[in-house]
Amino acid sequence: MLRPATKNLSHLSWFHSLLVFELLFQVPLLILILLTLSNTPNSFGLAFNGTLHKSRNLLQVIYGTHTATTMIPVLGYIYSVAHTAPIANQITLVLMYLPFSILPLIMAIVSSLKLLKQLDLKTPSSKFE
Repeated sequence: MLRPATKNLSHLSWFHSLLVFELLFQVPLLILILLTLSNTPNSFGLAFNGTLHKSRNLLQVIYGTHTATTMIPVLGYIYSVAHTAPIANQITLVLMYLPFSILPLIMAIVSSLKLLKQLDLKTPSSKFE
């Protein structure tokens, strides 16, 4: 017996578009972020690696925010078809997807705070304060 979620896949176009955008945007951005994790700016021999180090927090904010928000429709879909699966399967599925929402959100928040701290340090103080 086919489950209602697998009878007709045309209603999953939102999921297919998320997958395409993940391949075209999130994966390359994640690779750039991983390149910035090196302590030595030129360890990969890339000419633009120094610029990557300077913009690491901004890249992490963009990646974390986008990844966390793209998990909202996935978790919403799991919730919407909850009545078709046993509760143990629903809990397992949510627990499998939840880290893909929470960890990027933490990455975005921490990187936002670091980015704001960097911007605050670079802002010259006013003479009239």
